Amino acid sequence: MHTFLKPAVLIVDDDKDIREILASLIEDEGYPVMQASNGREGLEMARQGVGLILLDVEMPEMDGLRLCNALQLDPETTKIPVIFLSGWDDKLVRNLALEAGAYDYMVKPACVSELHVKLDAVSRFSGSANRPNARRCFAQTVNRLEKAYQVNEAASEREWFTLTA
Repeated sequence: MHTFLKPAVLIVDDDKDIREILASLIEDEGYPVMQASNGREGLEMARQGVGLILLDVEMPEMDGLRLCNALQLDPETTKIPVIFLSGWDDKLVRNLALEAGAYDYMVKPACVSELHVKLDAVSRFSGSANRPNARRCFAQTVNRLEKAYQVNEAASEREWFTLTA
């Protein structure tokens, strides 16, 4: 198993409770964590140097989609991977986030183990000098993860059926 240096994660969410819970979960996995309560704060903190951003969509002052666009346009922040973590379970918003440059879009409440796997995958691939290649490798990892979940769910359903039959 390969080890890698875990990058600082910036959590940008206007809900303090969610930021604190996420920070605790992420710090438990060995990631340094920074927090911002809105998009403007998030943009300034991203310029200080972070390795990955978890971003909400709906926030005051600057929403997550605008922040993601601003990060892509700024040479200092354009290579920072972004994962949206939002309460909006809407295909249009998800597509807008991905078009804005996000690596992924997760809906709250998110599965903690899935979040950890995605953080690790983004961390490994984001160090690549070739951002499109890093995004493709991340997408392949996520696809394998989703297939594994489907197999696991199917096995669990068969197991449940066998136990109850």
